Amino acid sequence: MGLFQLAALHLKQPEPDLAAARLAIDTMGGLLAAAGDRLGEDGETLREALTEAQRAFVARSDAAAPTAGQD
Repeated sequence: MGLFQLAALHLKQPEPDLAAARLAIDTMGGLLAAAGDRLGEDGETLREALTEAQRAFVARSDAAAPTAGQD
């Protein structure tokens, strides 16, 4: 869960470090894909954590993006 916590740390900052969060999330996804079914029951929990991190990333990315018409 260290990568999940690292992504959360970067996303919770007042000015989130989206590049660092994306790297942690992508790394977690790659590890889960490479491990496949070898994680057993823990695999489902880790995949759920990955999905949660991805959703948080999208939410923070949307919030950080400038809206149309703003200078």
